[in-house]
Amino acid sequence: MKLPPLLTRLGVAALSWALCVPAFVLSVSMAVGAGADALGYFAAEAGAEAPGSPLGLPGVMLMPMVGVAVPYAWLALLVMTVGWLRQRRLHRWWPRTGTVAALFGLLFFSVMLGPGGLAMSVVYAAPGMAFAAFLCRFHLDTPQTPGDAGPLPQPEQGR
Repeated sequence: MKLPPLLTRLGVAALSWALCVPAFVLSVSMAVGAGADALGYFAAEAGAEAPGSPLGLPGVMLMPMVGVAVPYAWLALLVMTVGWLRQRRLHRWWPRTGTVAALFGLLFFSVMLGPGGLAMSVVYAAPGMAFAAFLCRFHLDTPQTPGDAGPLPQPEQGR
């Protein structure tokens, strides 16, 4: 007995998102912590060391970007998942910017966690990274069909 394609896709998406829960909890809590560190730094006297920040001022300046990049990466994964479930290719902007945001957050958290941080981040994020890579391939490589978002039509060249 063969399952309908939508039911199969729903099962794969549900399993993938379930496996992403540890990475989601870790990344959101660290993004909130990064924002709190940045606020604490800017509220302190000039020249004070940022609480809990091994990166000093350059790291503190990046923290607000992490607070935006991490939620955006999860939003992009959600939007790509919904597009895949609907079998509709999204504009190339979603997979590209979502990948950049996720890599930025992963790199930043890896540095913040110190030795072994990259390994721990990759282990937690591996299911989400695998699913995101699959979705990026779907949205970037799938032939465009009518009704799909895609590149804007190019104006006709002069005759």
